[in-house]
Amino acid sequence: MATISSIHPSIRTQFDQLMADLQHLQSEAGKAAAREGIVNDYIWAPNPPLRKVCAEGKPTLIYVQNLPLEEINEELPPRLDEIENFYNDVPCTDANAWSSYFLRKGCCMEGIAIHKTIRTAEMFEKIHIHNRLMERKLALEKTDCKNNNCPPQAKPVQCINGKPVIEMTTP
Repeated sequence: MATISSIHPSIRTQFDQLMADLQHLQSEAGKAAAREGIVNDYIWAPNPPLRKVCAEGKPTLIYVQNLPLEEINEELPPRLDEIENFYNDVPCTDANAWSSYFLRKGCCMEGIAIHKTIRTAEMFEKIHIHNRLMERKLALEKTDCKNNNCPPQAKPVQCINGKPVIEMTTP
C-alpha cells in the first residue's frame, strides 16, 4: 500500500479535488433531502456492510437493512460514542483542515467535523453506518419526521478551544 509521501503530487491533487467535490455533493444532497423531508430512503448514501460473519461455512456480509430493531438499538450507542470521540487526539488549529458532514440524530441531522487528511475514509464509513442504523431505526419505529424543525444547513467548521465545532443553521 502506498503511503501519502510516496503518492505523486498530481495524483494527490486530483484525489484532494475529488474528495472536496464528493463532500460538497454529499452535503448538497443532505440539504436537499432535509428540505424535502426525505428521511428513510437515502438512496444516495453509501451502504457499507455492518460486519462480516460466517454463515453455513461461507463469508457473509451483514447490512443494516437486515437487522431487527433490538440489534439496531444495541449497535447505535457504542457507534455514536466512537464517532463523537474519533478525533479526540487531533487538535483543531486550522479550520480549513476540517470539513463538515451530517450525522443523523433521530429525525434531525447534526454537523460533525471530519479531518480532510487524517483517517478520513474510516470516519466517513463510520458515519455512513451510523446514519443507516438511525434511518433503519426510524423506519422500524414508523417515526414520521416530515414536520420536524431541524436546521438543514451547517456553518463552516470553527476551531474553538482546540476542538472542531459546527453550528447548524436555517437558511
